[in-house]
Formats: sequence, structure tokens, C-alpha cells
Amino acid sequence: MKNVNVNIVFTFIQSGLIFLIASGCDKDEPVRTVTDIDNNVYKTVKIGNQEWMGENLMVERFRNGDSIGTTSTPMQDLSAVVDPNFQWSYEGNEFNAIAYGRLYTFYAITDSRGICPEGWHVPTDQEWTILIESSGGDNNAQQILKENDFNPQYGGLRSTWEFYDLELYGHFWSSTPVENTVPGAIDQVYIRTMTAGTTVVTRSYRYKKSGASLRCIKNEQ
Repeated sequence: MKNVNVNIVFTFIQSGLIFLIASGCDKDEPVRTVTDIDNNVYKTVKIGNQEWMGENLMVERFRNGDSIGTTSTPMQDLSAVVDPNFQWSYEGNEFNAIAYGRLYTFYAITDSRGICPEGWHVPTDQEWTILIESSGGDNNAQQILKENDFNPQYGGLRSTWEFYDLELYGHFWSSTPVENTVPGAIDQVYIRTMTAGTTVVTRSYRYKKSGASLRCIKNEQ
């Protein structure tokens, strides 16, 4: 008899869970996804008139099938490398690529062979600005983005020779170089940064040889 009661209780709880799960589903909003050339599947999010990847890119090939290179060792110094067209998993650990996506140099994300899936592209600084402004502005955008399933992932950064900031910051490329008129910003590119534990998104710039995360945006229809 005791076993029967336990089964009844479990069935009741299980039914309740099923009800909760079903009630949380919105059949009018199917899950959006996009797939890259390596068959990695990413959730996408529609915010305003834009559609973005909700997860960091982790592809290892350009759209034409060519491999995106990496350094002979994860910490190789790129200071003297002229066109470092590279990608990395954080500190060379492939488990980090699964959890946080890959880090790419500016040279890799702007290569003419294309790094984003077909029909998608590297966002401009202006496209980032539109996203942030439509999500509550710099001080609150990260919270709104998270609520809309834009997962920062906080994949860290690679300088010309070392990795840092994993799980603390998400640094995201734009395709827009900084104007030569900006003091101290020669050979740098605008990025957006999301800091763990805050609601803010900041705009700054990084050297083209840095390794940062990438979110692709869908081409306008």
C-alpha cells in the first residue's frame, strides 16, 4: 500500500511538471536557429528589426571550406606577425570552445572567404549601437539581452600572447575600425564588452591582433 501511495504522489508531481513545462511553451514563437559550415547549431534571437546569434561563434572553417588557422602553440606571440588570420579555443582547451565559443582575430572575421553562416555577417559598430539602444541603452542592455536569450557566455580575450577574462567579460567584435583621428587607437577596432554580474554593455576598442568573441547578425531581407 505504501508503494502505491508513493507512485500516486510521483504521478501527481510528474503531471504537474508536465503541465508547467507545457504552459511555459509558446507555440507561436518557434525556436530560431542557424547552422554554420561545421554543422554547429546556434539559437538566434529577434530584437527589434535585427536577428542575432544568441551564442558565440565556434566555427573552424570559412564558408568556402578552408580552415581558419591557429597558432602552433596557444600562447604564441603575434607581435611580429603581419596578418594573423587565426582562431583559438581559450588557452587551447577545446572544452572551452564548446562552452564559450572561439576567439578570433579581426583578420579572421573580415577575411573575404566569410566566417559567418550564409546570409549572415559580422556586425558593424552601428548595428551594435542599434541593438544596445533598442535594449534599454548602455546601462541596462545586458539585462534585457539576457531576457531575450542573448547569452553573453563571457568568453574572455586573447592579447597578442596571452588569454584572460574568461567568465568575467564577453568581448565582441564589430567590423568597424576606429577612426585615425582617435588618439591612441591606431590599428584598433570597435568592440562591445559585457561584464559578468552587471547589466551594462560598454563600447571600447581592441587591436586587430587580439582574439575576441563574435556574434553574427542576419542580413537584411
